[in-house]
Amino acid sequence: MPEWICGRTCIIIFFKFMFLGPVFLFPERVGIHGLSDADLEVLAYHHFVVGRSQGIRDDVNLYGGNLEEIRAHCWDVHMKAREKKT
Repeated sequence: MPEWICGRTCIIIFFKFMFLGPVFLFPERVGIHGLSDADLEVLAYHHFVVGRSQGIRDDVNLYGGNLEEIRAHCWDVHMKAREKKT
């Protein structure tokens, strides 16, 4: 995720992460069991399209790319949020 993202786009990305990011990072810890990678890819694509309709550019959309990239983006946001807490 580029460092220069700010304002409305940053807020939308963060709230989309809060809603769905833990499913990609810690599915069992949030009560999601038995989802295949294909299921997660469908879920990610749906939220990619939702983000696009909210005005998020494709290059900064949290749920764009393959599953490995999505998990990496979610991890980046997760770690950034943890930094802000301390």
